[in-house]
This record gives sequence, C-alpha cells and structure tokens, in this order.
Amino acid sequence: MTKIIDFCKLARPKHWVKNILVFVPIVYAQGLSDLGAVFAALMSFAAFCLVASAVYVINDIVDAEKDAAHPVNRARPIASGRVGKQGAALFATILVVAGLSVAGLFGGWVVMLFALAYVLLNLLYSFFIKNVPVLDCFCIAAGFVIRIYAGGAAIGEGISEWLFLTVTFGALFMAFGNYGLNVV
Repeated sequence: MTKIIDFCKLARPKHWVKNILVFVPIVYAQGLSDLGAVFAALMSFAAFCLVASAVYVINDIVDAEKDAAHPVNRARPIASGRVGKQGAALFATILVVAGLSVAGLFGGWVVMLFALAYVLLNLLYSFFIKNVPVLDCFCIAAGFVIRIYAGGAAIGEGISEWLFLTVTFGALFMAFGNYGLNVV
C-alpha cells in the first residue's frame, strides 16, 4: 500500500490544476453545451495530467541526488529511496504512453502532437534548460501555452492572438515571479 502511495506522490496530482488551461478555449468558444466538445476537452485534460505526471517523475529522477540533500525534497519517493529510479522510469514511460494514447484517441492527432511537444519540451527542461536563467522561465511559460493550444485543437477551435498573449504573459509573470522557487 505504501508503494502505491509513493507512486501517487510521484505523479503529483495536486499540480494537475495547471491542466485546467485546456478548458479555456471551450469556455471562450461558448462550447460548454456541446457534449462532444466537452468530452474531447475532458480527455485532453486527462492526457495532460498523465504526461505532466510523467514529466514530474522524470524530473525527480534527474534531481534525485540534489533532492536527497534538500531539507524538504529529501522526503520525495525517489530521493528517499522508497522508489527506485528504474521503477520510476518505467512508471514515467507508462504515463507518457497512456497520456499520448488518450490524447490521440480522444483529442486527435494534433492534440497528441501538442502533448508530445509538451513532453519533449519538459525533457529538455529537466536535463538542460532549468539550469539556464531566464530561458527556464520561457520554457515554463511555453508549457502553459501548449496546454491552451491543445485545448483549442481538441474542440476544433483556433486560439486568438489575444488569448495567446494573455496566457504567455500571465505564465511569464508567474515564472519570473516565482523564479528560483521551482514551483512549476
């Protein structure tokens, strides 16, 4: 039972709230009465929860030694040794495959490509970009923008320039405002 709890902690479900951004296009398109569009948006939300969880697991694998020396992060499942890196890597792989499958099956291939882009961007972030000041904030912001575009693709709606700018600058504001806190 504790292993299940540790894997759930690795997935960081409390951070899934960020994926609510996939619903913004359906709200702006006034499509909440279209059950097909709502279902596609829900499935896109689920897909992004899965791939985002995979990204958190991968980041924890990469940061295991650093986290083990941190007073708070040392309690994380990988850093504490309760979950091995191989088991965590398998878990991340399953999450990515499941997330991309849900995105492709229920949101379409464009949503799947956005989910894949999100994963690839965050792999770059975990291995390289997070150590490059300023660029890391733009990478974080791009993750939020990708969610908006995935939500629009799921329901067949484009994203206006104003929505793009609003989300981009809002995300940059959050990223630079929390710079160095590693909260995204």
